[in-house]
Amino acid sequence: MSGIKFLICGSAASGKTTLASEIKNALVINLDEKPYTMPKTIVASLKEYSGVNDFMDWCNSKIIAYKEKFNKLPEFIVFDTITRLYTSLVHYNTKTFSGFSTISLTNILILYAIKVSI
Repeated sequence: MSGIKFLICGSAASGKTTLASEIKNALVINLDEKPYTMPKTIVASLKEYSGVNDFMDWCNSKIIAYKEKFNKLPEFIVFDTITRLYTSLVHYNTKTFSGFSTISLTNILILYAIKVSI
């Protein structure tokens, strides 16, 4: 996969979301469970994480909706915040699976996400 990839990292309330809202032609996937109040920003807010397959289907539906509205794909997809996505993933896997499956599935999904993003 080619293109620019970057991570905005900082303490809570340090301006990460404000900085991300300045990215033009971006679809923001809001995972933070709080309202995204940035004007001029196209936002899709995830209400509940219910597994990686559902999450991927949901993201794809938001990308398709963006394309239908603007007649082009978003140039950037912003996940705000990736920490919340990880927390939701671990919580879901802990509820759904038991024993080693919980840890191994979480690690596999993380490694897959890293591979896809490189």
